[in-house]
Order: sequence, then C-alpha cells, then structure tokens
Amino acid sequence: MQEQLIVPRLQSIFSIPIPKIVIAFFFTLFAPLYAAMVGLFVLVIIDYILGVWKAIKENKFSSSKMRAGAGKIILYTLCVLAVRLGEQQLMLLHGKHILFMSEFTILFFSLTELSSILEKAAIMGVSIPSPVLIFFRKQIDMSKLPKE
Repeated sequence: MQEQLIVPRLQSIFSIPIPKIVIAFFFTLFAPLYAAMVGLFVLVIIDYILGVWKAIKENKFSSSKMRAGAGKIILYTLCVLAVRLGEQQLMLLHGKHILFMSEFTILFFSLTELSSILEKAAIMGVSIPSPVLIFFRKQIDMSKLPKE
C-alpha cells in the first residue's frame, strides 16, 4: 500500500527539471542583492561598450579583448557568488546576519567599473567635472604610499 503512495511522489519529484532547480537556487541566493547586481551589470555593460568604442577609435579592436570583457562579467559573478556563499555559511553558524561582505564586494566592483567608465570617457573627449577628477586623483595619489 505504501509503495503505491511513494512511487508517484518520487516520480513527481524527479520529473522536475534540474535546470529549474538550479535557477531557483541562484535566484534565492541573490534575491537580497538583485538590485545591486543589476546595477553592477549595467556598469559593466556600459564599460564594455565604451571599451569597444575606444578600441575601434584607436584601431586596436580585437576579439581577444572582447573575450576578456566577457570574462570579467563571469569573474565578477563568481566572486560575488563565492562571497555570498561564505556569508550564508557565517549566517548559519552565528544565527544572524552580521556581515555585509557581498554588498561591499558589489560596491567595490561598481566603483572599479565607474572609475573605468570615467577614464574611458575622458580619453574619448567627454568633459568630466573637475570635482570628480580631483576626487579620483586623490584616490590614486602614489606619493601617499609608504616608501620602503
């Protein structure tokens, strides 16, 4: 009698396609970060388009550089995924959300992309407001680093 109940249940469980389960897992994992991830990917795409435009303008366009841009998207996703999984494990161990590592990781990547966009825009002749340029020059001032 129990076999008649268990077999249809097992068949219904195993009839769910595995890709749907994997996609649902990633949506659940990234749900709190969805808006930040979309913002990061928009910045990456803008940077990618500006990079292609700059390469065409300078006659340095190549498919290997395009692959590197696509690889950057994959690398960012894997880094955020690794940080998010580590954060989830810490949350399981301590029982509360104590760190915002994934948010800081996305913020770091977003600032990196933003500075790259500004750099490419300045090279292409777009005027950048001086307070923005002063801020970025202060951030990369090498004279402030300790000397060995």
